[in-house]
Amino acid sequence: MNPTQAPAPRQTEPTLGGGGVPGIKPALLVLPAEITHTQASSCLRLLLTAAYAANHYQTAIVVDAAPLMRFDSSALAVLVECRRAALRTDKRFVVRGMPSRLAELARLYGVAELLDPGASA
Repeated sequence: MNPTQAPAPRQTEPTLGGGGVPGIKPALLVLPAEITHTQASSCLRLLLTAAYAANHYQTAIVVDAAPLMRFDSSALAVLVECRRAALRTDKRFVVRGMPSRLAELARLYGVAELLDPGASA
């Protein structure tokens, strides 16, 4: 970031949104603007808490990655662990709005298909 630029306002914690009409709307987890090694553990803890708190009638956990602006490979680890948690509770796992750089990193690390079943390696 250019030091003369004012930092963009950013969300510091993941949130749970999406209402939750039983059986119709998925649980929606929104990623923060930054997930690096420094924030990964606390972010994962918050996301897993929100995922497990999702209504048991919901059939999917959807992660909105669009707010993610700064990340390293730790963001992939967080997403893969959230996927495991969703599958353990018999829920589908979907990532939407994944930044192209994160998708490229997922391909590089060989986890793209776990985060996007339609992705080709």
